[in-house]
Amino acid sequence: MIDEEEEGGLRGLAEGLLGYGERQFDGPPNQQGAKRGVWAGVLLMCGQFERAVTALWEHQETEVEAVHLAIALAYHGLLRIPSRAETSDMTPLSLSPVSPPALSLSTIIWRYSRQFVKMDAKEALQYVYCVGLAADQGAVGKEQIESAWELARRINVLGNSGPGWEELVGGFWPDGTRFSSVIEQGAALLGLKDTQQFNEHILVKAARNSEENDRIPEAIKLTTLRATTARSSRADGERTPAEILRNYERTNRAVGRDRDAVIRLLRIREAIDGKQPGRPEVTLEIMESTELIPLEGDVFHRTELAQTIADKVSAMVEQNEKTMDVKLGGIGG
Repeated sequence: MIDEEEEGGLRGLAEGLLGYGERQFDGPPNQQGAKRGVWAGVLLMCGQFERAVTALWEHQETEVEAVHLAIALAYHGLLRIPSRAETSDMTPLSLSPVSPPALSLSTIIWRYSRQFVKMDAKEALQYVYCVGLAADQGAVGKEQIESAWELARRINVLGNSGPGWEELVGGFWPDGTRFSSVIEQGAALLGLKDTQQFNEHILVKAARNSEENDRIPEAIKLTTLRATTARSSRADGERTPAEILRNYERTNRAVGRDRDAVIRLLRIREAIDGKQPGRPEVTLEIMESTELIPLEGDVFHRTELAQTIADKVSAMVEQNEKTMDVKLGGIGG
């Protein structure tokens, strides 16, 4: 086996071939009928794995191959990853006169997966899991895990709202019980050791990011999920959904029927908390204040109210069954 360092070894071969360049193997750029990938194959044979991935990445028609090649190399421990300080925003490849080439796996994966994150957030998350393949590279590996957390939070913010988003981050069944998220199920792949780390590094920061991006319903849901999974370990200064709403009201950014729906949902939540200690009169009073299911009024008033509820946002309609259960529980004591 040829030593990479000895004269005429892999390094010497690579230096000689790099002098020829891509043009000699793949042809001139934008040449009609040019077959891409020959240059990348040459670099692979020379042990220049990071350069090979970059050679594919630089051409749109071979971007997919570049991403999957990078993941395969990382899986087998053959991809050098640069530190955060050495990573460039311009190119994923880091070149230094004193160290071998290195490739930012997280940069390539995010630039690729962000193209379809809105359409298929779960698929984008599968690629983010692969960032953790470089977790065993000492301090650089720890940075890669932190990058994976950051990318998972970005997916939370960029993913479209709806059932798919709730499947991604978690949610509640109609009976009020919580179901785990796709991110939780793959927590080990993100280097998350327990629920506390999941809450701290994903839910809390994702809620803050959602709020900063004016996605108040998602921020409230994430904060509620965090409180549900770790009620006993509330951090000092943690903002509840009601506090987030008050902040938006102070800045005059909480208006319209979405605001009304959020207020009613928060009141329903308050009624549930009042029901648990055995205070049905409090529950009944709170539910009356929502004006969703009045106990009094004529047929015309009730018909008008039914139409109003139908016009509410989907969150109100989805919660209607639970609203009725809470109300009946308050009446029954």
